[in-house]
Amino acid sequence: MGIKNKQSGFTIVELLIVIVVIGILAAIVIVAFNGIQNRAVETAIKSDLANAAKKMRIYHADNDAWPANNDTVLSSLEIGASRNQYTTDTNNFLYCGSAGTSNYVIIARGKNNVTYAQGSDRAFEPYTGNINDYTNSCTSLNGSSSARYGYTTTDNWRWLK
Repeated sequence: MGIKNKQSGFTIVELLIVIVVIGILAAIVIVAFNGIQNRAVETAIKSDLANAAKKMRIYHADNDAWPANNDTVLSSLEIGASRNQYTTDTNNFLYCGSAGTSNYVIIARGKNNVTYAQGSDRAFEPYTGNINDYTNSCTSLNGSSSARYGYTTTDNWRWLK
């Protein structure tokens, strides 16, 4: 009786199938993670804009006007922002309004490069305009061409706490 040499192991086809299955699962996880991350950015910005809107309404109740468009007045509101949720390479948190306007709008761009707007006359909504062109953005949203950025590449977080 002879001894049979039996080799055990996986064939190349079996290994390729396992690698393909692992690749598909990894792709699904990455896509799901990006979706969750984008929703987290949107939620943080929504919360920041809602808190800013509350501070603006308090200011309006006390002064019968929306805040003036200057750093001193805006700093006094102590508006906070989840800074790590915003882009830091461009203007990203824009206040449109002045004491003489009938409303205000705040526009914010998250690190997911989606821009949102909220103001005295509008709920939280995506914004498709160019946040860097604040004259047109503010004029189209509330009639004021006056604006202040909370973040600039030169001044960092100027009036946000």
